Amino acid sequence: MRTAGTTSSSQTWTWTSGTIHIYQNNANPPNVSFTENLGGIPTSILTGGHDVAVMNINGDEWPDLVIGRCSGTQVWINVPPDLPGPEADINDDGVVDGLDLGILLAQWGTAHPGADLDDNGIVNGLDLGILLSQWTL
Repeated sequence: MRTAGTTSSSQTWTWTSGTIHIYQNNANPPNVSFTENLGGIPTSILTGGHDVAVMNINGDEWPDLVIGRCSGTQVWINVPPDLPGPEADINDDGVVDGLDLGILLAQWGTAHPGADLDDNGIVNGLDLGILLSQWTL
């Protein structure tokens, strides 16, 4: 049996019996694949009756898991993988914007390794094309 209550930021289910299976997103775009991963949660916690909530507890936009049992509550924080940002994010602030464009233009005609996005030894129009194609809205 599963009962669910849903809001925009959380989902709650109640199991009366069975085993919980937890799957980790392998973060391998453009493919979507998952691997069963208990994330260090002891299997003894995953059997029996549960109240389970999936919500963004720490504000990082990744769902976290709360498992409630008669004997106590366990909270498991999902740590997102450290994925590289766009190649054209020259200043590493997570977006490709005017700040990156300014750096690229300031390095125009040089061999600056951070702004030479195509690694051809010079910052030029090819690098500008890469930056514009990765522009973040």
